[in-house]
This record gives sequence, structure tokens and C-alpha cells, in this order.
Amino acid sequence: MMNSIFLHWVDNSTLMNPLEPCCAPLTAGFECGKVDDKGNKKYTLCENPELSFFWDTVHPAQNGWFSIFEKLETSLSQIIGTN
Repeated sequence: MMNSIFLHWVDNSTLMNPLEPCCAPLTAGFECGKVDDKGNKKYTLCENPELSFFWDTVHPAQNGWFSIFEKLETSLSQIIGTN
């Protein structure tokens, strides 16, 4: 299911690199949001996070979660009994 959600979003987006996370480490051994001993950021952020499907290498960005919700909305409505 996640694959179909991602492919639907990619087909309907203007992204050049949809698999590229918005937040990425600069060097091995660091993660998104981490700093070194001197407080220097060891990650980069994309210019347009609103166009990203992934926030980092594991987590969907806001658009990613929205795409997942859109795909599951009907099923969730049936489960919780709303229209």
C-alpha cells in the first residue's frame, strides 16, 4: 500500500528527485538535526520542504503523511463510523 501511495504522489508532483529526503546528513555518522561538539550543523535542509515526500531517510514529510491519509481516509472513516 505504501508503494502505491508513494507512486501516486510522485506521478502527481513536480519533484525532480522524489526519493531525496529534505533533511540529510552532511557526513557519515550524523543524522538529520544533529550537530558536532562545537554546535555546527551536520545536516542540510532542502529549499522547499513542502515539495518533499520524505523528511529524512525514514520519516515521511508533511506531504508524505497527507498522501498516506488521502489513501486511507475512506477506510478510516468506515472504521470510526464517520462519513
